[in-house]
Amino acid sequence: MVVFRTALFCLCLFLPVIAWSQAPLPLSRTDWCDPSPPAGWTDGNGNNADRCYDTGFACSGNDMGRLDNTGEYYLVAFQDTPDELTFALKDAGMGGSSQLVLEVSPDQSAWETLGTYGSCGGCTPIVNCQSISHPLDPDIRYVRWTYTKETGNVGLDDVLITNGELMPEVGFDLPSSAVIEGNVGTADHLVSITMQSPPSGPVLLQVSDALTGSASPGSDYTFAPVILTFEPNGSYPQTQSVIITIHGDGLVEGDETIDLQLDLLSGSAELVQVDHTVTILDDDVPGAWYRTINGGDWSDLAVWEVSPDQGMSWSAAGALPEVNTSAQVHVLHAVTLDDDVIIDDLLIEAGAILEIPSSVRLEIASAGAAPHCLLEGTLVDHGIGGANGWRFQSGARWQMGEAGTLIKTGNSASSEFRDHYINVPGAPDLPEGSTVIYRYTGTGLSVSSSDWSYGHLVLESDAGFYAFNSLTSRINEFGTLTIKGTLDIGGEGTGTVQVHNQKPTTTLLGDLVVRSGCTLTNAAYNGNTPHGELIISQGPGMQLEGILQYTHGTGEVRFVQPAVVEGNADHFRCYHLGIDAEVVFALHAVVTNTLEFYGGDNVITAGLSEIRLQTTVPGAILNAGPDAYVEGRLRRDVLSGISGYAFPVGQADQYAPFNLDITSTDADNILGYFDPTGSPPGTATCNAPPPGVPAGDYDYLIYAGGWQILPDGGLDHLAQLTLTPCLGMAPWYTIALDGMYDPCPTGLTVEITDFGMFDLYGADQPLPVTWVDFQAIPFQNGVRLEWSTASEQDNRYFTAEHSVDGVQFEAIGRMAAQGQDQGLRTYVFDHLAPGAGWNYYRIRQEDLDGTSSWSPIRVIAWSSPAGGWHVNHAGGLIRLVKEGPPVTVYRAMVVDLLGRQLAEGVTGTDPPTFSTAGWSTGLYHVVMNTGEGYVVIPFFNLSLHGS
Repeated sequence: MVVFRTALFCLCLFLPVIAWSQAPLPLSRTDWCDPSPPAGWTDGNGNNADRCYDTGFACSGNDMGRLDNTGEYYLVAFQDTPDELTFALKDAGMGGSSQLVLEVSPDQSAWETLGTYGSCGGCTPIVNCQSISHPLDPDIRYVRWTYTKETGNVGLDDVLITNGELMPEVGFDLPSSAVIEGNVGTADHLVSITMQSPPSGPVLLQVSDALTGSASPGSDYTFAPVILTFEPNGSYPQTQSVIITIHGDGLVEGDETIDLQLDLLSGSAELVQVDHTVTILDDDVPGAWYRTINGGDWSDLAVWEVSPDQGMSWSAAGALPEVNTSAQVHVLHAVTLDDDVIIDDLLIEAGAILEIPSSVRLEIASAGAAPHCLLEGTLVDHGIGGANGWRFQSGARWQMGEAGTLIKTGNSASSEFRDHYINVPGAPDLPEGSTVIYRYTGTGLSVSSSDWSYGHLVLESDAGFYAFNSLTSRINEFGTLTIKGTLDIGGEGTGTVQVHNQKPTTTLLGDLVVRSGCTLTNAAYNGNTPHGELIISQGPGMQLEGILQYTHGTGEVRFVQPAVVEGNADHFRCYHLGIDAEVVFALHAVVTNTLEFYGGDNVITAGLSEIRLQTTVPGAILNAGPDAYVEGRLRRDVLSGISGYAFPVGQADQYAPFNLDITSTDADNILGYFDPTGSPPGTATCNAPPPGVPAGDYDYLIYAGGWQILPDGGLDHLAQLTLTPCLGMAPWYTIALDGMYDPCPTGLTVEITDFGMFDLYGADQPLPVTWVDFQAIPFQNGVRLEWSTASEQDNRYFTAEHSVDGVQFEAIGRMAAQGQDQGLRTYVFDHLAPGAGWNYYRIRQEDLDGTSSWSPIRVIAWSSPAGGWHVNHAGGLIRLVKEGPPVTVYRAMVVDLLGRQLAEGVTGTDPPTFSTAGWSTGLYHVVMNTGEGYVVIPFFNLSLHGS
């Protein structure tokens, strides 16, 4: 018997981990002697004969559960929400450390002790058959009594577990919300309350004003207590709302708050969020956003303040000043002037707009070195060309803020935006992120600046602009013209922008966009010969829908980034070049139609650069003037018939290009050089090819029979030339320009000292890689590079390269290629944590023989505004990204400079994405109402196709 009980005890120790059946509630037990326990019960107390006490000993008058050995237990499992446990015990000779432990658990993974009864030290003494009660938490589903014996036994009887009610949770959805006040009228603001599960009976709640907020009831808002009723029927979770009416009182008060509270009037429910604070955002406050009005006048939102102590304190100025005043004017809102104003100092806050009609004059009267007009927001000046608009008295200066925008419109040629109107000396005129837009209908507007740095310059006209960096009379006083951003030449009709480089250098560190019907020309000003240089260096390229025309003096036009010239009627023209003028392509130039050079001494590509003629237009040509030459790699990608490369002969004692009209199917038209001074008889020399160029691509020209120099310095067209690969092998072909084809001559009489390299790509010689697409796509942690190829021949691997300036690239990853493949292949590489600002990407492809080619360059702007928000603008989409923990975005919208809403998104923790399709070039703002407050992020949209 002892052995049997010991084995049973060991088995019982493992029973609690079994998934028990569960009984419904309410649950009671007074019968303990039945060999089969009731549903939900497990009797771990021995065999049938030893299981219970008889009726005479039981508390309830029938029988009683009995525990008489260490480890014996009773366990009950139930499936409903409990309320209370009651039971009775009886001491049957317990002594020493004997004890009965009561435990509860929601899932048997952990047990909580509710009581210890018996004779042990610290135990609750047992009063026979006295009812013992314990409340049970709603999540409890298991109750267990376990006996530890020194002497005696214990009886268990009259167990009852009653039903409990699971009270539903109810409260405000959010602890706070915000609403823009507006200047006039009223607006309704909704606050939501949600009950998560159905109640057992009707629940009445009251939402009332706690009267502890800073806003004043009646004048700032209207709200009366509301009683909400939640019934047991219906779908849950269930949300109901209350409405607060916000009053636009037109007063400058700052942000104000309303405190709401939630109270339970009747029914059973658990209140979990009983307080809610509504913040009224006073849009008369500096830095806050302004109310959106579609069209019309902004004067109803005008708030002017006057400072008597140079900005230390401010007071409302009342009506717009119409007479001369020594006050400082502080623009906090969007406002249109309705009369002339002469003031000392003007501050336009971020988010504010000041619009000056052409019939109104705003004059800054102060003079001196300090700026008297600070533009942090937007100034729209319609007064170009007349006596009105934005004017400065002599010596007055203005300064642009980091997100400031200046829009100037007009229709006359008489006005200039002069250098001495801009900044204090040494301060950048256009900080990064700022924008200047000139939009007018007329001719001859001139734009002058000593140092345009970082900002965006947008020119929109149907006639023309003159953008120059120094006035003729002050040629020695000004520095360089630098635009870090976009030079956008646009217009509805034909127009011309002339860049006058009288002194040093004009640098464009961004995109150059010339729209259809427009021309960008580098020309003389007032008869002077320009001798500066135009450098296009850092942007992703050049989008040409009109004409780029460089009329240069002794300076230089230098491209150190790819010049992508594409469109329906595109030309790239350089002509009338001076004696020392240069056009330098330091990387690739891709021309999809016609590239023309006329005159000048030098038209060159440096080192291993390329001029690439790539076209689908039959008859497209690459032309150079009489004295031009190309030194470097000239490449033709044949997409359809091309008439050839036409270069005339050159002057004596210079490398002169010429055209070889080869009709053989073995080669394309080939451009070469010769040196008339290297004509003494000798043996052909095969110099080592430059680094990275295979020997088979480094060819040289051989002339047999002696040089015959024409008066213009060119070759005698009857002379015989041979093109030989630099491999010491038999010549590929022999060329006679008189139409004869002879074998390679013997006894060479001329040493070729120098000429350029050439890639021969024709219809019967495929490219090593056919690129299909290459995209740089921003995501939350970095930039994803995706590229595809349609075919690969002898391809070894791809290398992803990154640059912060668009010039110096570094490898950031390598991927194995397919080698030989004629199918579509896609590759993906992630660049994590790119640097803030511009990030440039390209893919380098390397062949098995070590030669390389590059993909186009892609550019991504990556920034980290305050609060950890990013605006990633690529591929026609605006993506909002939040660093750190997610933040709820209740509303997000995009507005233009006139406050017109272009897009809106209502989300949760996932910020929205907006398409920029149909948006014009210019500055926009994303305005978000978030769980951390209002966020306003400016961004510049560049529409390359005039959309």
